[in-house]
Amino acid sequence: MSEGSTPRTFVIKDAVSRSKIAGAILKLDARAEWDITIRRHIRRRTLKQNSRLHLLFSLVASETGNDIEDVKDGYKALFLPPKIVDMGSKLMLIYPHTSKMNTAQLNEFMTRVEVHAIENFGIVLGDGDGWQG
Repeated sequence: MSEGSTPRTFVIKDAVSRSKIAGAILKLDARAEWDITIRRHIRRRTLKQNSRLHLLFSLVASETGNDIEDVKDGYKALFLPPKIVDMGSKLMLIYPHTSKMNTAQLNEFMTRVEVHAIENFGIVLGDGDGWQG
């Protein structure tokens, strides 16, 4: 890794990956200064969660006649806190991307979406083997 290069992220999964990361650190130029951050890894949403959520969006879209992206945006506006972004002459509300959520955050969002879909449209998916991450 050279100065000014793109930051890299490593995930330690086992002793082998830990050794590889330690080796990469040992190869860094000792004459340069490096910022290294170590934090506990938080799993991002799972593919099962994502598939189930998009199935819900699709079924609600069919039930309401809306576009699936509009349904997704609507649920984000209903259940997720927006971030306010200053665009110079205007403040904009931006909602989180579900792709950046961890499994716990997506579970909470999905539970709210499912309850809403059941109560408002009678859409019930069932238990869905392991979708909660």
